[in-house]
Amino acid sequence: MAKYSNEEILEKYNKQRDKAIEKLKELDVYCGSEINFTGLNGWVFEQVIHYCITVELKTLGIQNPHIKEQYKLELGVSESGKKKHPAIIDLIIENKILIEIKGRGYKYGKQDDTKDDDRLRNIKKKAEEEGLVYLYITKEESKEPKNENSFDYRKRTREIIGGENCFFLDDEKEDNWYKFVNRVDNILKEKFEK
Repeated sequence: MAKYSNEEILEKYNKQRDKAIEKLKELDVYCGSEINFTGLNGWVFEQVIHYCITVELKTLGIQNPHIKEQYKLELGVSESGKKKHPAIIDLIIENKILIEIKGRGYKYGKQDDTKDDDRLRNIKKKAEEEGLVYLYITKEESKEPKNENSFDYRKRTREIIGGENCFFLDDEKEDNWYKFVNRVDNILKEKFEK
């Protein structure tokens, strides 16, 4: 059983984001403009996930989980011979699990643009080659299908990364945080049993 739920994670994020905004207003140089920018929202969400997964792992008996931020995953060389830009993955746990954390879903281009798809596939493939498991967690998918014929970004992400490795905290049907914690726990159990 996970210590937190989807709702509790989202509530913690909202409280911490509000607290961060209030702290920024205390700066001597603050001039009264509205504080609302993507970088802040994303950073706070990453910190909440980092904090909460640490708490969950301690609850599961891993007292000092080894978690690092900003793991650099080299993606190799493109077909044209140019070195690909490395992927910076938000967290790595116990040198086994890479966790991509997104506040508002993966940033796809147009529906028929495969550049983002290819990058995700490359990240997953490279992680697997290095013996790592690539997980994806997001606060919400900001691009919802408008109707049954609309493009489904959740489905696309699940198809590329694997349904067992994608977690959408705005899912009202399932507690994806619980599924996320269980997935992390199962991967770590496999690692430590070897």
